[in-house]
Formats: sequence, C-alpha cells, structure tokens
Amino acid sequence: MLDDRSSAADSAQAVALGFDFSNDFEPPASSRSRSDRLKVPLSTVIDRAADLIKRGWTHSALARDLRGNSVDALSQRASHYCAVGALRRALAEAGSDDPEGDALNIGESLAGVESDLMAFNDYPVRQHQCLGIQPRPQDMRGGHVVALFEEHRNSTRIRERFNGRSG
Repeated sequence: MLDDRSSAADSAQAVALGFDFSNDFEPPASSRSRSDRLKVPLSTVIDRAADLIKRGWTHSALARDLRGNSVDALSQRASHYCAVGALRRALAEAGSDDPEGDALNIGESLAGVESDLMAFNDYPVRQHQCLGIQPRPQDMRGGHVVALFEEHRNSTRIRERFNGRSG
C-alpha cells in the first residue's frame, strides 16, 4: 500500500500496474448512505409517491390497472397505487436496489412502529366496512395518504431510519 513516504519508484510501479490515484475517487456504494445511492433526494421520492396517489389511489392491492385488476406496482399497466405500492414505484424509479424493502422501511417510519402503512392506507375502507357503509368512490381518493406523505416528506427521522437500514 502506498502512503506519503512511498518512493517515486513505488509510485511508478503502482501506475504501471494500473492503480488509479486520481482525485475523483468515489467511495464504494456500500459505504454511501442508502439515500445517497438514489438518483434523487428521499423527499423527492416521497413527493413522487404522493403524485402517484393523487393520480389514482387504491386499497387492498399494491397497484391496479385501469380495469381494477391487481397488478405489480412496477408494471407499466399500473394506474392506481396504494401507499406502499406508490413508494415502491417511486423508489424503483429513483434507482433503489431494493424498492420493496425500502418501501416497507419508509412505511414503518411514516405510520409508526405499532402500525403499518398498508393498514393506514386501507383504514377509511375498513372503517366504512366495519360500520356497514359502502364507501362512495368520491370518498376514497387517498387524501389521507397524500397528507401523510406531504407532512413527512422532509422528516429527519425517516431519512435516518432509511439510511440506517441494513442492506
């Protein structure tokens, strides 16, 4: 290993062997935080998830197509998203190497440890069903999810938990 005391001959040999000592060294991905590995800031990911919900919200499935069929959140056919599905899609678009795990991690931070984001997403539906009320489509637009995302988009707690997640 070369240090400041290395001789010129050692340096020349290192260059000849193909070692690169340029100043534009980037630390390996494993030493960078999870949010640093994303193409955009975590707050932008959460904003994107909120936008997906505003365009079309669903419950009891990660995502649905225009016909209401359950589809994968990463599918090109997906048009409506639940909270976790929207986060998963936004994280995948941002370059996450584990969008499903990252979405669940962020979801736990958003909804609290005792609760999960899927339950929060479906709560108005379950509340209506428990009361024997058939929810009207205009009542079920995911506003509660968008509000949660917008309220916590810059949360230090969420960013710290996301970055502290082992991966």
